[in-house]
Amino acid sequence: MTRRWLLQSLMLTCVLAWAMPGSLSAHVGDPTVYFEGTAGPFPLSVTVRTPGVVPGLAEISIRLRDAAAVQQVTVRPVRWDAGLEGAPPADVAQPVRGEAGLYSAELWLMTSGSYSVYVEVNGQSADGNAVHGTAIVPVQSVATARLTMPPWLGTVLALLGILLVAGLIRIAGAGVASTRSPGEAADGPSAGGRRRAMVVATVLIAIVLYGGKSWWDAVDAGYMDSIFTTFDVEASVRVEPPPAGVAANDTDFPSDGLSSPPPATLGGGEQLAGGEQLAGGRRVLRLDLTDPRWFESPPLAPDHGKLMHLFLIRQPQLDAFAHLHPIRRPDDASGDGFEVSLPPLPAGSYAIYADVTLESGFSQTLTAETVLPPIPYGPTTPPLGLEPDADDSFHIASPSDPTEHTFDDGHRMLWQRSSGPHTAGQEADLRFSLVDAAGQAAVLEPYMGMMSHAAVRRHDGGVFVHLHPTGTISMASQMLFEERQQQISQDNSPMADSPMADSPMADSPMDNSPMDNSPMDHSPMADSPMDHSAMGHTMVGWDQDTGSVSFPYAFPSPGEYRIWVQVKRAGRVYTGVFDTRVTGQSRAR
Repeated sequence: MTRRWLLQSLMLTCVLAWAMPGSLSAHVGDPTVYFEGTAGPFPLSVTVRTPGVVPGLAEISIRLRDAAAVQQVTVRPVRWDAGLEGAPPADVAQPVRGEAGLYSAELWLMTSGSYSVYVEVNGQSADGNAVHGTAIVPVQSVATARLTMPPWLGTVLALLGILLVAGLIRIAGAGVASTRSPGEAADGPSAGGRRRAMVVATVLIAIVLYGGKSWWDAVDAGYMDSIFTTFDVEASVRVEPPPAGVAANDTDFPSDGLSSPPPATLGGGEQLAGGEQLAGGRRVLRLDLTDPRWFESPPLAPDHGKLMHLFLIRQPQLDAFAHLHPIRRPDDASGDGFEVSLPPLPAGSYAIYADVTLESGFSQTLTAETVLPPIPYGPTTPPLGLEPDADDSFHIASPSDPTEHTFDDGHRMLWQRSSGPHTAGQEADLRFSLVDAAGQAAVLEPYMGMMSHAAVRRHDGGVFVHLHPTGTISMASQMLFEERQQQISQDNSPMADSPMADSPMADSPMDNSPMDNSPMDHSPMADSPMDHSAMGHTMVGWDQDTGSVSFPYAFPSPGEYRIWVQVKRAGRVYTGVFDTRVTGQSRAR
C-alpha cells in the first residue's frame, strides 16, 4: 500500500507539473508620484507609490509641516470621469508612530485610467477656528507588470495540491472498495473495480487541471495585453534650406550661454568626414505619432502653455541638452506629427523624451532616438512657421564640479547638498541656487509658470523624469481634475453632457475614445495657456530669502545620474549640469 501511494503521488506530481502555469516574472519601473504644495492653509508633501498592477493597492504617505494644527487627514481615489460623487468614501490616514506630521494610508485603484488622490486635511487655526483644505494629486493607474509568486509559496501550494488530488483518487477507490461483498478477499473481483475507479478519477482530474490551465493562460494573456506601454513614435531629422534673401550666419535661436561653446556651432557649420560642409539651412526634428491608439485618444491638453515638452539628450556623452516645444505646422495636413526647429546642438545620437497630457488627465512620456546630422553651414534661419519658441532652451556642457556649475557671464549655480552619495528610495536633497559674478543671490523669474524645471536621467537611460518644485505631477492633469470636478458638481452627474463621457479611455489607457481625424490641438484648452500662478504653483519650492529652489524626489534605483536644473533670470534661461551617484537597493515593487 505504501509503495502504491508513493507511485500515485509521483504520477500526480508529473501531472501537476505539466498542468500548472509557469512562474510569472516582470519588471516595474518607477511610477512613484511626488507632490509638493498646500491643502488650504496646510503646506504638505505627498508620495503615492502606485502598485503597477490593476486592481492594486497604492501606498500613500503625507507629510505636513504644521503637524500641531492637524486633527485628521483623509485620502480618496477619484476617477477622472466619475468625480467625488462617484468615488468611494474617504479613508482616514493614520499617523506614523514616532514621526511628527507623517501620515500613511493605502487605497485600492480598481481600474486603469486617470485618477486623482484627494488629500483632505482638517485642523485648527491659531485663533481656534476649524479649517480644512484639499490637495489634488494626479495619479496614472495602469498595469505595468505581473507580480511573481514567491518560490516557497509555489512549492507549498504544489505539495498541498498533490496531497489533495491524491486524496481524491484514493477516496474514489475506497468508495468502490466499500461495496465489496462480505467474505470477499481483498484481491477479489471488486479490486479491479477499485483500480478502474482510481484510473477514471485520475483522468477526470487531469481534464479539470488542463481546463484550469487553459483558463489561466487565457486570463494571463488578456492581462499581458492590458499592460501599458507608451505610444509609439518615430523620429526623423531633415535640413530645410533658408528663406531666400537671408544673410549668411544669421541665427535667431536663444542661447543660454554655453560654458564651453564648441567650434562652429552658431552658424559656422560642421565639417563632414570628407571635409565638405552642409549647405545653409536649419535642421528640423519631426515626431510622427504612429501608434493606432493615438488616433483614438482624447485631445492633448496644454501643460505650461505647451502641448508637448521635448527633451533632447546626446548619448552616451550626456553633454548636450535641449528643452524644446514642438508644434504642428499649419501646412501639415496629416495632423499626426510634431516639428521643432533644432538649436545648434552638435551632431550625434540623441535620446528623445516628450511629455504629453491628454484631456482625460492621462500623462505619459513618449520616447525615441535619432541621429542629428552636422550643423549646416551658412544661414540658419528656421523655416516659416517653425520659429523657436520663446521658452526653448539648450545647453552644451558636462559637469566640472559636483556642487557648482559656472556660466560664461560669471553666474554660478550651486547645489546645496550633503557630501557622499544619495541612497535609492530615500528623499534626495535637491536644492539649488543661482548667484551672480559677485556671489549675490540672483533674482529669479518664473520660467513657464514655475520657478524652476529639472530633468533627471540615469546614465544608462534606465530612468528619466521631468521634475518641478511641485514634484513629478502634470500641472495640466491637476487643473483638468479641478475643472472637471467643478463641472460634475454643477451638472450633478458624472460627465453626462461631456463629449468624452463615453470614452473607453476612461476604462483603460490602452483602448482610447474614438475621435475625429482633426488635429489634436483642436482642444478647447489649446489656446488658453495655463496660469500656474493662479493655482499657487509658481512660488512652490522657492525660498525668497536665499533664492534657492528645491524639488521633491527620491532616486528609484542605484547608479550614476545626471541632473539638468533650469532657472530664468533677466530673460535668460540658465541650465546647470550636475552628476551624482546613488547607492543602495532598488525599491521593491
